[in-house]
Amino acid sequence: MRPDQGDDRLRGELTAYHGSLLAQVEPAGSVAVRRAVRRRRRVAAALAGAGVLVVILPLARWAGSGHDGPVPTAAATTAPAAATHGAGPAAASLAPNAAITRDDLLAATVELPAWPDGTPCPAGPVRLVDPPGRPGEVILSTFAGGYGDVDSDGLAEPVVLLRCLRDSGEYPVQVLALDRNANGRIVVLGEVFRSDSTRPEQVYSLTVRPDGLVNVEVTDVVPASGEPGPEHRQWRGFRWDGQAFQQVDGPTGFPG
Repeated sequence: MRPDQGDDRLRGELTAYHGSLLAQVEPAGSVAVRRAVRRRRRVAAALAGAGVLVVILPLARWAGSGHDGPVPTAAATTAPAAATHGAGPAAASLAPNAAITRDDLLAATVELPAWPDGTPCPAGPVRLVDPPGRPGEVILSTFAGGYGDVDSDGLAEPVVLLRCLRDSGEYPVQVLALDRNANGRIVVLGEVFRSDSTRPEQVYSLTVRPDGLVNVEVTDVVPASGEPGPEHRQWRGFRWDGQAFQQVDGPTGFPG
């Protein structure tokens, strides 16, 4: 093979790769951004698995250098590539497709939805705490609901239960599905369920199916001891419709 034939083939590969990126450009907006993040997750996973990205970048530099010297290795390009996405070692943990752990969530500041009227806990940017906490703090009560692909992007998101602590009485609660934005920051995808100030209800248990259906068991009675009877417990199913969670299964309230 002539040297210029190799160059032509390499240029063809780079042109095809560049064209595939241009085809993914779409208008700005909340829906477009979320779609772009999902696409980036799939592309990043595919490229990482095949080792394509670390091969193309060194070859591109080598092709433009006149072939002087050996082909650069992948290790030589790893550090500069990471530096373009942020400063310091923490940048690697901010990938949009990185799993969200309990430790990640406790270390983050999360923009929470509003609580019911009269709740002492703040909305907006909040740092969550582990139990037992102090009045006015929001505790991360459980990750036990698990993970499910609630927004059908091919990746599992966690669904969590938060409680607002106050001096006495029932604890207002929120059930939230979490995700990462394009910068890797933990954000609230949507509110699944929350306490109602006019019709107090507590979350008794929480599960998430792999297909993204969130099941919340609700009770309207929290006895001083023991468990509420079956007549005071309801299972309600919620599913993400692309904009918000909608109840799709179970009763919508207690009788009376």
